[in-house]
Amino acid sequence: MFGEMEKHIFSILLGASGVVFGYVAKSIVAIIARRLERADEDQRENIKSNTMAIQGLTGAINELKIRLSVIAEKLALIPSLQNEIHEAHARIREMRSQINGTHDN
Repeated sequence: MFGEMEKHIFSILLGASGVVFGYVAKSIVAIIARRLERADEDQRENIKSNTMAIQGLTGAINELKIRLSVIAEKLALIPSLQNEIHEAHARIREMRSQINGTHDN
């Protein structure tokens, strides 16, 4: 059916197509690898950015906790101050009544 020459040409074409296919496959793999590397870089940058944001938020939260603690300490004084004010008013009323009682006698 095929002569020696045709078989030889067919084997050369088959070998050449194998080389071309190999080159194309290698190029495709290289392109995919580069895209994956870029995606990994982007992902690392995003993680780094998110980590920095989380650290900033953690610092802000800690500062807020400190400020809230100070405010809570100041607010805790209000009931005792109210009691002291009520006691002072009671003493003033008592002193007034004593003064008024002394003047009446």
